[in-house]
Order: sequence, then structure tokens, then C-alpha cells
Amino acid sequence: MEASARKVAAITFRTLSLFLPCVMVFILFFSSVELISCAFLFTLNKSEYASRMAEAMTAPERLVSR
Repeated sequence: MEASARKVAAITFRTLSLFLPCVMVFILFFSSVELISCAFLFTLNKSEYASRMAEAMTAPERLVSR
């Protein structure tokens, strides 16, 4: 019984050691993409952001906002 428990522990450890680096790369990639998008949004000027929002509005929304 003890030998089979050691085999399971060894297989589990090996699986985790192969799997965890892939997960870490995945997490780092998406966190860097998130940081870049947040930095872009924070660097937009208010007027530039407002003009982009006005361009994105449809005609009925423009009439309501006036």
C-alpha cells in the first residue's frame, strides 16, 4: 500500500512540475496584456476620450444627449 502511495505522489509531482510552468507563462502573458491596455486607457486625454465617445454615438443618442 505504501509503495502505491509513493507512485501516486511521484506521478502527481511530475505532472504538476510539467504543468505549472505553462500556467505561469499563461498568467504572465495575460497580466502584461491587461497592464498595457490599462496604461493606454490612463494615458488618453479627457478631450480625446470625449471626442471618441461622441464619434461612437449614433444619431438618436446625440439628440438625446443635447
